[in-house]
Amino acid sequence: MVFLGHSYLGSWINLGAETVNSDLKNTYGYVSVDLNGLRIDTGRTFVGLTMGDFGKSGINTAFGTGAVVGFGSILVRSGIISGFVPSFRWYSDDGMAAGEVEKLLAVAEKVMARRKVVMTEAMKSLFRWVGAEASRLEEG
Repeated sequence: MVFLGHSYLGSWINLGAETVNSDLKNTYGYVSVDLNGLRIDTGRTFVGLTMGDFGKSGINTAFGTGAVVGFGSILVRSGIISGFVPSFRWYSDDGMAAGEVEKLLAVAEKVMARRKVVMTEAMKSLFRWVGAEASRLEEG
């Protein structure tokens, strides 16, 4: 069974088999989401996963209500992933580590090539820019 209710999913993502999310709090209250250290009240009762472009999850990944995953992050973790996962992160049971932008870019190119789409130089530049901006935001 797969459930991705009320989710917002970017382009070129890959969700492992049996990936699910919760989109409703047990209290039936409004869902708040975390984004770069800010807690934002959505004013909505149903909010599932938000995942940026080129995100990936492993088999049997479970996302908590209102989970947010940034651009290019790869999640292979047991247990529920909740809150905010920044862009360009490797998230496993060993913890969260910064992903190398060039390695993630190489994976993205393979993903696109599999669908016979060529990543242009402009797209590569944008990918690298997003990586630099994500690092800059974290340094604060």
